[in-house]
Amino acid sequence: MSKLLFKPMDPWDHQSVPPLSKHLKEQLNGTRKYHGNCAYEAVPVSEALRIIDSGPDANTAYHFWWAKERPTLQARALAHHQAANPAQQGQQPAPMCGHHVIDFYIKLLHDHFALDRASFYEDRYNGLQQTEDKTPSQLLADMRQCEPHLHAMPPDKFAMDFVHKLHHKIVPNVKNRWDIIAVTDWYGRISDIAKDADIAWDNYRREQSYQRRIGGAVPASSTRGTMPASSTGAGPSSSSESMEMQALLQAIRALGPSDRAKVSRALQK
Repeated sequence: MSKLLFKPMDPWDHQSVPPLSKHLKEQLNGTRKYHGNCAYEAVPVSEALRIIDSGPDANTAYHFWWAKERPTLQARALAHHQAANPAQQGQQPAPMCGHHVIDFYIKLLHDHFALDRASFYEDRYNGLQQTEDKTPSQLLADMRQCEPHLHAMPPDKFAMDFVHKLHHKIVPNVKNRWDIIAVTDWYGRISDIAKDADIAWDNYRREQSYQRRIGGAVPASSTRGTMPASSTGAGPSSSSESMEMQALLQAIRALGPSDRAKVSRALQK
């Protein structure tokens, strides 16, 4: 028989429940071949219980929780199934199958972590803010993930939070656009607000990019034709004068003694 191929509910928290649900359903579906390739909906309850029992590792929080839930699981799952699928007058109630047990089992785990899950998403929601690497629409998507777990969150408060969580550089532009519309209408048009915010954000990023280009550019005229100054602080003209002086001294040395004396007397005048 097939077994779970991963370590279930590790860590023991609400984020481990969805992966467990996916794997349990895959395992149940894999047992159809042992029951005449029946439909998934027809796999018997006993198969579901066997798969669930094989999951928890001994002496873990998952194992201790399951030990308390196991004795009455089947009876509670049946009551839940019959309440959700009441029998028509004069007819037998719909039979409970393995997938009903799996679904009820996952519901128990969801309920067990209800408070932890609500606290997790509330903290995450409160910490959300549009950062430089996130668009307004991405911020809204993150907020939407938290929304089902926020208790007593009025729709208009959610919409106002979205605007306030936008990057501070675009909040004034978005508010100027939407402050003329009643806040009670914002939630129903929050997708439109996000589109406007995306445009404002794109405009802001483009302006920043242009300013960086302009600020980083060095005019070609400021560097063309320049030469480093000498240690005495002289510029290009003194370098030319020095070369001329050296040529004059070489010419004087090439003269005879009498001629050099004449030049020397002329320079002293």
